[in-house]
Amino acid sequence: MTEQRVLEIKNLTKYYGKFLAVKKINIIVETGTVYGFLGPNGAGKTTTIRIILSILKASSGEVRLFGIPVDRSNVHIHEKIGYIPGDVALYGHLTVKQMLNYFASLRPGQPSSRMEEMIELFDLDVTKNTKALSRGNRQKVAIVQAFMHNPDFYIFDEPSSGLDPLMQQVLYDLIAEEAKNGKTFFISSHYLGEIQKIANIVSIIREGEIISTMDVSKLDQQVVQKVHIDFKSDVDPSLLQDSNITVLSQDKNELILIIKGDFNSFLDKISKFPIEKFYAPEPSLEDYFMHFYDLKRNSGVK
Repeated sequence: MTEQRVLEIKNLTKYYGKFLAVKKINIIVETGTVYGFLGPNGAGKTTTIRIILSILKASSGEVRLFGIPVDRSNVHIHEKIGYIPGDVALYGHLTVKQMLNYFASLRPGQPSSRMEEMIELFDLDVTKNTKALSRGNRQKVAIVQAFMHNPDFYIFDEPSSGLDPLMQQVLYDLIAEEAKNGKTFFISSHYLGEIQKIANIVSIIREGEIISTMDVSKLDQQVVQKVHIDFKSDVDPSLLQDSNITVLSQDKNELILIIKGDFNSFLDKISKFPIEKFYAPEPSLEDYFMHFYDLKRNSGVK
């Protein structure tokens, strides 16, 4: 164990009864890293995080935070952690400011200016009662309380859930700024694009197993792009298909294609045909798994 390792997980396994939720996962998070933990809902991300925080007990394996084994006798290490849960629950009889003051009382000694800075940054109305908050505003409260005591390590479970695009970008910018200042992040998400934007390293978990860990730049190279094209006239799909272009479906002159590799060469190829409409949604995690496993997915193509 080196001092640079904020989090180390070795052969972590968790059963719920006979159900295997997490299977022998291994993760190392170095200081200053924004570490993405990417997988679909139900993959084991939240279970892993709850074990890291001693909310759940592992069936087997080891977790260390700042070099210290994680168990209920070592909860003092949580003082160094800012946490955003996947399901934000607040005390409904308190205003937002009262709620944040309560959180602040649990971490005494921190300047109130940090709290005020976060409140302003996320445009949070602190006069409202927490039970009247929208999902997005509840998420803002969770974000503010995670950042306001200036921790060394942030553990976020789907942190952008419920936020509008503007607030998502504010969050991403704040994460980048904190990382530049040497802070460390472990962020779970089921949004491929989110992890591509904010993380340095990513582990991809599926059905409780980590199937790949890589630099995010390599993830970018592996991601496939689904493209919907309406041509003005019928097009022979064999004229488009090659090693980097797969025709997923065709309905007369409407084609859905999967593109991997150089997107510019694909655009050059289709520019020779008259196009009515062109739509390229943000790459999805499902499309990535289709490429990773070389699976044929009939569902999800609309």
